[in-house]
Amino acid sequence: MPFAFLYLGFSIAIGIWASKRGRSGFGWGLLSLVISPLIAGILIVVMNNNAQIRCWQCAELILKQAIKCKHCGAEITTNVNYKDKQNTKLLSEKLIVTDWIVIFVLVVLVINLIYFETR
Repeated sequence: MPFAFLYLGFSIAIGIWASKRGRSGFGWGLLSLVISPLIAGILIVVMNNNAQIRCWQCAELILKQAIKCKHCGAEITTNVNYKDKQNTKLLSEKLIVTDWIVIFVLVVLVINLIYFETR
């Protein structure tokens, strides 16, 4: 029984994590229920997230093709200065490190769960 609660909890966590990355939280939560939260988490990390960028003014995710931010109304230009490019790069690097930490924690939790269920 505790396995079912953990499985459901991880699936909900995957849904929340996917929505923070600009994906459908409900869809990824259902997918993680069907296949596995661990596999769904790995898929979220591996999938390319280039379809969206951060607004230079409000830092919300917007489509790369956007001309104006839908959140704050700021004009999006293609010639962003060097400092903004560096900040965007740092944000994406932090996101990648965070993703791998989350995957590591999920793997360790699943291994511990399997180990203690077989005892």
